[in-house]
Amino acid sequence: MRYRLVKIAGCALASAMATLGLASSGVASPQTETAKPSVDYVWGNIRNVNSGLCLEIRADSKEDGATANQWECNGSATQMWGLEAVPGREWSFTFHNKNSGKCLEIRGDSKEDRAIANQWRCNGSPTQQWEIELRSNPLVRNNNSDRCLEVLSWGRESGDLAGQWLCHGGANQRWTFPAA
Repeated sequence: MRYRLVKIAGCALASAMATLGLASSGVASPQTETAKPSVDYVWGNIRNVNSGLCLEIRADSKEDGATANQWECNGSATQMWGLEAVPGREWSFTFHNKNSGKCLEIRGDSKEDRAIANQWRCNGSPTQQWEIELRSNPLVRNNNSDRCLEVLSWGRESGDLAGQWLCHGGANQRWTFPAA
């Protein structure tokens, strides 16, 4: 049964990555206490449609609680994300940061608008799980709050914070997943 679930999750992940335009880099995850050393992630950047800037962890931090923001895309490890399928939740993933090995989440398990996105040791909680719409420029919905990941206040500048808001489908809530 376990093998079947892993196989189904792997197929779902491969299908989602193909649909989203991500290609496997064959690079193993970082060797940290938060990363799974035996998993090969599909690495790619996540670009905001409104600004054209990439989602990253501020100042290349490896600390729990470091905030997520947008910055000019530069190919750095802090802008690279590996997606891992959430078992039993179709099209839901955890986003692992290549630089820190930590997972993208909503701070404090908040369900409120304007709550900040940050990174934390991966723990499988719903606040670290994201459902991705399978269409062009998808919304990314948090499984805990049912709110969408966005660049807050429709920001277009490097350093503007990422957080969550009631899903409205605006360009600041839409993301592209180009090939790594």
